[in-house]
Amino acid sequence: MLHKLSYLLLFFIVSAVATAVPDCHAEAKHAEEAEEVRFFASYEASREKFIVGDSLLVNVVVYSSAAFQNVELLSRSPKAKGGTMRLLPGRGLQQQRVRTADGLYYAIVLQRYIVSSQDVGTLTLPEMKFSGEFVIYDEPEEQFSPFDPFGFFRQTPRKSHKVKQKCKAESMKLQVVPKPKRSTQEVISSGTRVA
Repeated sequence: MLHKLSYLLLFFIVSAVATAVPDCHAEAKHAEEAEEVRFFASYEASREKFIVGDSLLVNVVVYSSAAFQNVELLSRSPKAKGGTMRLLPGRGLQQQRVRTADGLYYAIVLQRYIVSSQDVGTLTLPEMKFSGEFVIYDEPEEQFSPFDPFGFFRQTPRKSHKVKQKCKAESMKLQVVPKPKRSTQEVISSGTRVA
């Protein structure tokens, strides 16, 4: 009887220690998954050249291989060199799936700017830094049989955890070109021979 009690006591002690010790394998797995999340950002302009005095819409888009929980711009009040960039009011962050040359990603148009310059030459948009938080699911999504119409209602919430990462959008150069000569009078006044 005493022998059985000592085994039972030993069992409870081992169980308590096993639940109190953190799961190092799970933490290592989470750290490994954090490295697997691909998070990057870029400027996206409709064209790389625009006419002096004109303006151009430039989007700042963030991409991720995992669903966004939160994303934040770390660079404050970015300024363009050789021109101006005016922030457009936000429309609310809308996450969508897009296909790129590298594969399928979640994407958010985080900022929209109107860029302009009064001087011919190069306009440089600054480097921008971002912080992102992502949802990583610990188990794959359940697949339901087409023969079980109520399977969706029996599903249990998937376990997940959050991962944080940082990235940056590299600076971008845009060419500001002179206005084309539109009238014969402008061509004559410039000294060019008219045929």
